[in-house]
Amino acid sequence: MNSLARSSRRFRPSSPLVLCSVALLVASALLGTPVGLTFGYALQEGPAGSCSLNPYTIQSTLYQPYNRDTMQFWYNLVEEAAFTNVSYLAMNFRGDSPCGGSPAGNEPTSFASNIVNALNTRWYTNILKVSMFDDTGSYPPAHSQCGGGSTFDVGDSSLWQPYFWDTRWKPFFQQVPDANRMKINNRPLIFMWSVASGLGFTNQGNGHLAALMDWLRARCQAEFGFDPFVVVDVTWLQLDPTVASKVDGVNDWFQISPPGTPWSKHTHNGHSGTFTTGVVNGGFWYPPANMFTSRGGGATLSNGLANMSGTDLVLIEGLTDIEENAGLYRGGHECQPACGSPYPPPAGQCWTSANQYLNRVRSTRRRSPST
Repeated sequence: MNSLARSSRRFRPSSPLVLCSVALLVASALLGTPVGLTFGYALQEGPAGSCSLNPYTIQSTLYQPYNRDTMQFWYNLVEEAAFTNVSYLAMNFRGDSPCGGSPAGNEPTSFASNIVNALNTRWYTNILKVSMFDDTGSYPPAHSQCGGGSTFDVGDSSLWQPYFWDTRWKPFFQQVPDANRMKINNRPLIFMWSVASGLGFTNQGNGHLAALMDWLRARCQAEFGFDPFVVVDVTWLQLDPTVASKVDGVNDWFQISPPGTPWSKHTHNGHSGTFTTGVVNGGFWYPPANMFTSRGGGATLSNGLANMSGTDLVLIEGLTDIEENAGLYRGGHECQPACGSPYPPPAGQCWTSANQYLNRVRSTRRRSPST
């Protein structure tokens, strides 16, 4: 996922006492809060392997095959997520191309059935749910791919049906049944990422984003009988303030350091009243663009989670994020470029134990014995 990323001051516990205090703080901050993990399944997770498209990968997954075309990939994914005791998985969804062929970003619709299959086969249906993370940054490339030009005009309502609905929202909910959906206030949860002009969007203001949200809610109600719980990126409100009353939550995503933080909290009073959304990133490294957030050996992740007190919902980036060196998956111990990258990994970026990052998330969660 592209990251308007934001990250972090380093946090290095100076003693076991401090480390224990941080663990207790994290646990107490999030025990009653729904926490989820994003996950992607782009070509980096395909038959060619992560190295063919991402020569900057520094850490391989411990369990193979890491190939989205095999069910073992999906079984491993849900097993690792279930181990952390999170409430849900947010599927980075780019849908199919309205004009046929491979969709922009290559995270097609059909794989939504795989995550449901894996959850049901592994008996996680009652403890681990699925939400859609609508990766809006892929709409302008998809529009260009279909001959519509390099920009996506939000004000052109003729684009809403083929792009937002027919190839994304509708097929997601057709493949992810009610029993598998993550819900807030008994309403299916949907995240929508940025609509910034730099991504290729135009004409977002003057009530156009608000009209789009009204239209999407009406379609959900008409075809599936529910009112979705929608959390959008803060750019939606910045570009169209009238959308504020139309959405349920807002997130500030995360930043690359310096100067920002790898976590954010945003309280919004909107469609469902007051709601606070938190986002946490535990590390990020894309050397060609000089984008870097130190993992700090896991301290950055723990520090972000410890700052989530008072949130109603938390989203963590990202279980499978190999392409941005931001993943939390089970990894091996070697600390060297996994793909022969010319960029040596900075200190603290690799795994010291297989479950190093999964354990950090797990420490915040407690599951009822009944589940």
